[in-house]
Amino acid sequence: ATLAPPGGLDLTDEPAATAAKAAGLAAVGTTAELVPLGGASDRLGLVCEATGAPLPAALLPYGGRPLLEGLLRDTQAREYLAWRVHGAQHTTPVALMTSCAKGGHAHVVRLLTDADWYGRGEGSFKLLRQPLVPVVAAADGAWLLAGPASPELRPGGHGALWKCLADGGGFGWLAERGVTGALVRQISNPLAGTDGTALALAGAGAATGASFGFAACP
Repeated sequence: ATLAPPGGLDLTDEPAATAAKAAGLAAVGTTAELVPLGGASDRLGLVCEATGAPLPAALLPYGGRPLLEGLLRDTQAREYLAWRVHGAQHTTPVALMTSCAKGGHAHVVRLLTDADWYGRGEGSFKLLRQPLVPVVAAADGAWLLAGPASPELRPGGHGALWKCLADGGGFGWLAERGVTGALVRQISNPLAGTDGTALALAGAGAATGASFGFAACP
């Protein structure tokens, strides 16, 4: 059997990709960003050099900065480009799904406050806590226990983003800010924001009124 790629925008088609990027730029003022920061990120093996304590992926050094800061710089770059092209200044609402695993939520709050919310204002951020769920053994499906009657708990996956938004008032918060669409930034793929990919994805959705879409590569 062979797999056929789904139909959609091909970013190697330069005229079509340019049109999608332009639509994404025009929609900056009504587009939010959703960033699933939750997760234990055990595979990274990230620890504090001073204490040896495990750290969440948001603090991963990337390009000389914490990973979260790099994602926000991508956001600011799109806002700056929109201002240069359209003359309008926008502050994109950013919803962050954090996790209590490895003290992730506290680390993210400390990072944001120490950086004075990166000059964006605390009100432009919405922090949502990802739920923790019991861990089961792959071999037999038995719950893993951290202690007597204490199941081992881990973050429930990035798909919990939508439940967090619904339960935490995130959708209403976005609507109050005039948001009609949102770009989900996958934290494990920071390179997706280094060119026009994110703008093209947002623009393709805005131009067609799409309910949901995704970008992928071979």
